[in-house]
Amino acid sequence: MKKTFFLYLIGAAAGLSLLIGCASTSSKTADDYAALYSAMVQANTRTQLLSRHNNYSTNTISIHDTHGTLQTQAYGFDRLYHYVQSDAVYEIQDYSSFGNETTIDEVLYTTTDKYWNIHKADGTEKKIASWYAMTDKEIPDYQESLDFSSPIGDGKDSGEHIVATKDNKNGTMSIVTNAPATSATDIENIPDAWRDATVEYTYLVDTQTLELQKLTVVICTKKERINFIEETVTYDASAPQEYESMRTFAQKDIFKPAEHTRTVTVVYNPGTSAEERFSKTGNTAYGISPIPRKGYKGYKDPAGTIPFNGSDGKSDVIIYALPATSK
Repeated sequence: MKKTFFLYLIGAAAGLSLLIGCASTSSKTADDYAALYSAMVQANTRTQLLSRHNNYSTNTISIHDTHGTLQTQAYGFDRLYHYVQSDAVYEIQDYSSFGNETTIDEVLYTTTDKYWNIHKADGTEKKIASWYAMTDKEIPDYQESLDFSSPIGDGKDSGEHIVATKDNKNGTMSIVTNAPATSATDIENIPDAWRDATVEYTYLVDTQTLELQKLTVVICTKKERINFIEETVTYDASAPQEYESMRTFAQKDIFKPAEHTRTVTVVYNPGTSAEERFSKTGNTAYGISPIPRKGYKGYKDPAGTIPFNGSDGKSDVIIYALPATSK
């Protein structure tokens, strides 16, 4: 799971970073730092932040500089944005500089479903809704936790550890951590030149609550420091218009009565005493994508001889779900 970050250039002038290479461990004990790191991570979980705020957003941008698109390719996005409320997370995944068919994905995660708005390079868009093809009691075991949107992810298992701290004398403190580039969770595609590098995270947090305000991430090689990704965190902000549009799509547009609709049905264990059916009807202007139970594969026929690989998006469709081990 990726963290998100904001550029806060502390640098050598603040006494935290060397000109080349990352900050080194201070005289604090490893136990002191481990406890502080755990407390910072816990203070910035989605649950904790929403207990103090109505909402928050994180806006992450990969740096474009003399290294060209190296940082963007390594991070996997030009921009990653989250707007977080108690019952939903709205996400923007921006790949505009990658030259792909898809330039931007908008995703709305709710407690019951997922919704996408896929932006193509040719200017067209396609909205898709998913639903859990199962009983309501089963859904909680299949849902992705919305906690992926926490501003700080726990990098302890990836080797992230505190190496320095600084009281900024203004109600904030800076906490600097290091992690090996080869295991850092924020590097999706590691360049060969970074394999021996260290990733330096500088967290600017509230001294009392440890609530994250800003963060910068730098790649430290033996020869240079490379600004990697930047993030801003905003609390109790107005919802972006795109979020409101996605909520309208999810709550009203796709499943409201329309002139042209289609029904998608998932049939588990067809022709047996354990057969179950789950259906969803929606507007043909949008895609409908079922999320099946684990351990099942979809087929076009009850016997499971023709794999299901999609439909025309306009007609009613039945997906026969058989246990994967039976085929």
